[in-house]
This record gives sequence, C-alpha cells and structure tokens, in this order.
Amino acid sequence: MAHAKYLKPDVLMFGTGRRWYHFAALPPFLAGICFVLYALIHATSLPRFHCEMLAFVGVVLGVTGAMMAYGRGVIVNRRKGRVTTWFILGGLRFTKTYPLDRFHSIEISRVEGRGGPSFPVVLCSDGSGRVLIDSPMLYGPAQAVAKKLAEVTGIAKIADASSGSEFVRSADEFAEPLRKRLAGETVELPPAPPNMRSSRQLAPGKIYLRIPPTGFLSSHYLTAAMFSLGAAGIGFLPVWLALTDPGLPERIKWFVGEVVLAGLAAAFLVGMLCMYPLAAMRYTVEVSPTRLRLRKRWAGRERTIDFPADKIKEIEVVDPLRHTSWWHVSHHVKGKAIFVASIDFSLTFGGGLSDAELAWLKAVIEKTLTA
Repeated sequence: MAHAKYLKPDVLMFGTGRRWYHFAALPPFLAGICFVLYALIHATSLPRFHCEMLAFVGVVLGVTGAMMAYGRGVIVNRRKGRVTTWFILGGLRFTKTYPLDRFHSIEISRVEGRGGPSFPVVLCSDGSGRVLIDSPMLYGPAQAVAKKLAEVTGIAKIADASSGSEFVRSADEFAEPLRKRLAGETVELPPAPPNMRSSRQLAPGKIYLRIPPTGFLSSHYLTAAMFSLGAAGIGFLPVWLALTDPGLPERIKWFVGEVVLAGLAAAFLVGMLCMYPLAAMRYTVEVSPTRLRLRKRWAGRERTIDFPADKIKEIEVVDPLRHTSWWHVSHHVKGKAIFVASIDFSLTFGGGLSDAELAWLKAVIEKTLTA
C-alpha cells in the first residue's frame, strides 16, 4: 500500500518506499558498478576465476542496491492540471506526465492474490490510459482514497467494481450511507417468488433470513480434480520408471497401476473433503433498523460480521467475483449474489439463489434498514 501525503488542498501524492532507503542503496549499488568495471578492465591481466568472482559480487551488490532504491508513486496536481507517475530504480528517477482533464472517473476494483485481496484505485480515461493511484489491502481504505482523490481532482464519478459488477455513484453520493440516500423514499417490497430456498422469520424489531448451503458446485469438483492431478505429478517419475523397467514382472506393473488409480481416487476424495465446508456453508442474516448481522456456519464453526446501519453504503445484486487462483475459484458461485458494502469492508452472500429471490431479499433488507 502506498503512503498518502496531502501536500496542499489541490495536490495529492502517493508513494512507496522511503527516502533513506535510496541513500542507503547508493553504497552497494556504486560498489557493484565498480566491481564489474574493475573486472572488465583487468580481464586480460587477472586470472579468469578472479574476474568471474569480481563480476559476480558486483552484480549481486548492484542488484541489491537497485532493489533497495526502488520506489513508485503518483502526484496529482489540480492547480497545474496534471498527473505525474514516477518510479525510482537504482537511484534513477523516471517520470511520466498526463493531463488531468483526460480522466473522467475513478474506479475501485478487486484483485485476488496469494496474500489475500487488494482493492486498486485507478484513474480512468476514455482511451486505454489508466493510472494506478493506490492498492490497499482493505476495502475501507480504498474508499477513503477514492473519496479524497475525487475531492482533489474534482472528478464527479466513482465506479465501484469490487463486487464483480460495476455501479457508479457521484462523489457526493459515494460518501453517503444507504439510509441517507433512501431517506424519504418508499422501498417497494415485491411479492415473494415461488419455490424459495431461503426462509424468513419475524421477531420484534428485526427479521431473520436463513440462506441454505449451495451444495457442491462444478468449481469444487474442478478444484478436487486439480488436487488429484497435483498428487499424480508428484508420483509421476517413480511410477514411470517402474512401468518402463523391462526387468519388472508384469503382475508387479499391474499392481503399481492399480495403486496409482486408487491414489488418484483417494486424492480426489481428499480434495472434495476440503471443499465440503464451502459447499455446506449456511448464512443467517439478522436485519434491524440499527444493524445488519451476518452469521456464517460451516464445519462446526461460526463467524459473525456486524454492519452498523449508518455505515452501510451499498446493497446490490451483482454477478459473482472472478478470482485469479484455484483456491479462490472454489468460492465461485453460479448465478448472482447480494453484495453489501460498508465504510469498513464488504462481502457477498446468497449465491446460488434465483434472481427473483435475490431481488426480494435485497428489498426486504433495505425496507427493514430504513424502517
């Protein structure tokens, strides 16, 4: 995550790295250059081994210094009407400048990585030009960056695509909670669709919505199959050597083949057992005028997430997220889901239900929150 620095009301700067890193990187970087140059100049007079060692040490020192001196950032200057991106590598600074008026919107998206999700905040233009401003690891800081960026640049539109579907709000509406936007409006409750899978229970001042598990999805089977193929890859070499050994009796080869098939089946079952908590996850949504509480139950465990009503910003029916790793693909739910975003974080639930049922649940939640 970049470190934000608000220089003036109309100047905003984001950057990674520290200035003292750049100074500390100079000695190893310069020493590495000197070692390499010395080895090249004396290549004919010194033994070959000595030259190779000097060059190797020089490259190591130079790369270490260059990595220490790396940094990147963005400066948004509304007064001068420009956006400047920069990065430093090996003590050298490279910059690129864009006119501010080419950018028309700010976008928040979501990217899955091995260390968890991140929420890039990007300045968007009509063409292919996109400038990454910051990439916080949490949804709340990403919202704060987008709002501050809108204040400095004067851009009126913020597009939030972190749910997988994009919805656009004005900069003023983006900062407003849902209850304030819906104040004075009548939330129409559509008729409950037939053959609903979820259930509703009324209680004094609140309502409980119980959403059943999705069951095993095609992505769960795919993940288990990949687990099985990974196990096959580990044992490929010894099995191949055994089956191609001309001195091994045929009955032993048949036995090895049977063991391989049994191992693949066992690996697939282990993969399905790992997917079972996701397939059996149940949701209970408690909604009242003061809060939305979500309980997730799976494999004998439970997690509760509270959304204060005055901090909820969005409730939308969206397409499911498309993740970038096999583990996150297992969270993929066919169909649509309900996306809830607060000032602090966001989540989705209700995947696998029909579109009509999701629309009905969204209307019930909004009507109860704004009661």
